[in-house]
Amino acid sequence: MTRAPAPIATRSARGQRGATLVEACAVLAIVSIVLGSALPGVDSLRQRHHLQGVAAQLETDLHLARSQAVAMNRTVRLSFAGTGANACYAIHTGGASDCSCSTGACSGDGSLLGLRRLEGKLPLALSSNAASLAFSAHYGTVTPTATMRVQNAEGDEIRLVVNITGRVRSCTPSRSLRAFQPAC
Repeated sequence: MTRAPAPIATRSARGQRGATLVEACAVLAIVSIVLGSALPGVDSLRQRHHLQGVAAQLETDLHLARSQAVAMNRTVRLSFAGTGANACYAIHTGGASDCSCSTGACSGDGSLLGLRRLEGKLPLALSSNAASLAFSAHYGTVTPTATMRVQNAEGDEIRLVVNITGRVRSCTPSRSLRAFQPAC
């Protein structure tokens, strides 16, 4: 009996070591669809975190103004200027109009303790129902009481309410933020 010669190894008989172009395109298409559906959620999350950060900074600055008034034994003001995305506020001593957000300088008896401008890539709006808050040196009380609103482009809003004793409370009317803030 004669044996048949051994078959010659062909390219198709060897194990394949990579992916074909069709397989690579299919994987790329699936990854693109998954990422495309996730991106709007990531942007919304980023906007909410930016909103919470600006509101937390404003709350911290309200506490700072109150504590500085008591520590310096002098009236300290938090004055707002501008509206919406062009808003800013200054923490200062002196009269309500002694310090300017646009120049970052004070005139007369005022001295600037802090200046914050709404700047960033994400659009936020800041508004207050009082142009200036005066924190008393003796008890840390505030005149007048005020409500400040920080709002993002999606309509999410955080409110900061300052009562007569100078205490700050934050809340939100937005359902999407209620996991992080109490409801108003």
